Amino acid sequence: FLYVNRTDSYMGLFARLASGKEIRNVGLKHARITTTSNNAEQIGALVGRSYGTVTKSYATGSVRGGASGAVGGLVGRSTGAVRASYSLAAVSAVQNSLRPIPGGFDRPPSCAQGQARCGGLVGANSGTITASWSAGRVTIQNVATGGEHGLAGTWGSGSATNSYWDTQAAGLASSNQGTGQTTRALQRPTGYTGIYANWNLNLDGQTGNDDPWDFGTVREYPALKYAGRNLNAQRGPSRIAADHWGAPVVGEPVVAYYYSNDISSRADLASPNQYSTTCDGRGAWDKKLWVWQRSSHGRADGAWTDLTNGHPCSFIYLPVTADVNNYLRACVPRWLYGNGCTHHTAPVLASSAATAVTATFASGNTAPQVGTAVTVSPLPSHSDRTPWRWQRCSANDGTGCTVLPPVDASPSWSYTPVAADVGNYLRAFVYYSDGSGTWTRAATAFTGAAVVAAPSS
Repeated sequence: FLYVNRTDSYMGLFARLASGKEIRNVGLKHARITTTSNNAEQIGALVGRSYGTVTKSYATGSVRGGASGAVGGLVGRSTGAVRASYSLAAVSAVQNSLRPIPGGFDRPPSCAQGQARCGGLVGANSGTITASWSAGRVTIQNVATGGEHGLAGTWGSGSATNSYWDTQAAGLASSNQGTGQTTRALQRPTGYTGIYANWNLNLDGQTGNDDPWDFGTVREYPALKYAGRNLNAQRGPSRIAADHWGAPVVGEPVVAYYYSNDISSRADLASPNQYSTTCDGRGAWDKKLWVWQRSSHGRADGAWTDLTNGHPCSFIYLPVTADVNNYLRACVPRWLYGNGCTHHTAPVLASSAATAVTATFASGNTAPQVGTAVTVSPLPSHSDRTPWRWQRCSANDGTGCTVLPPVDASPSWSYTPVAADVGNYLRAFVYYSDGSGTWTRAATAFTGAAVVAAPSS
């Protein structure tokens, strides 16, 4: 843990790094770098002003600078090189000090246009960035946009090669340097392929490439091998994934996972790639309940409000209308490795994208009977998909619908009507991907109205 609160011109673990010098293999967890000055600071979690080389280093936490200068998750301003490094730190800038308002303090504005330059990895880069990434929030509030950049802003010339920022986590679709990717696209490759094909670098100048990265699973960002497979521990002991790998949607479940084992116990039980899901609420090491929270701005140190889950599976949350345009996260109290919260979601949407594919029923959909399963036919082959979710609706026009909780140990593509379904209509929906990072929603038509099973003769 690193805490710095000063008004110096250069701030970070290292204030400045000289030309010809190198910082290598340095990781900062839960750093908090902050100032209330409006000077032209150059502030980063690792180094404020770098003329040298930063290699295989990372930072998590938060970095907050003044309304001018350069503020970056890892490096404030760089005229040197950043290689094989990343940042999960939230980045922001504030005009003067926080302004008191009734009930608390105003949120800090972001980097002001034409003044501060904020970047998820480097605030202002006139050097080179290679094979690096960032996924920290770069705040945009109360001021004109233009100073905020997903990966790096520019101070003079500079370049970013094969380097990316998470557009969803950063909340930014633009950056002076770097290439924006969705969370799913960044987590999808599990080796030196696709967007990471050129990431196996020769960093020590010796013979051969150094193979610095551990890509984990298809739901993990790349991490540096020397730090161990602990990327999720760096950001918190757990992680979050929406069932559709995008912004949460009102009425459609958001699911939290432990970093090693899926708490929802997904299993590939039938071809092609249909999933079942359980409601046992257990993780790999503990059985503590998840507590869901909502925030209007998603800052790690912001005000988070506990929500009443109202769901039998604590790792699942169903967004409601009050959540629209807000951020969600889930926290695990008193588990084996201490309290921890997931990273926040993207802002909640009121409705989902239009259905792109129509799914069909295999059986039981004409007049579903209580106690007799209704089953969805397999979709055409896709590389990945979520569990099916079922809805009960009072009418077959999409009104009066409730998303039904998964049934413990039951396959998600099959639903067995219960007495509460009688007179109502059922349908199922799913999200699928072709592996490109874009997820699409597919849904069935409605069943007929459910009926009570006829007594046996």
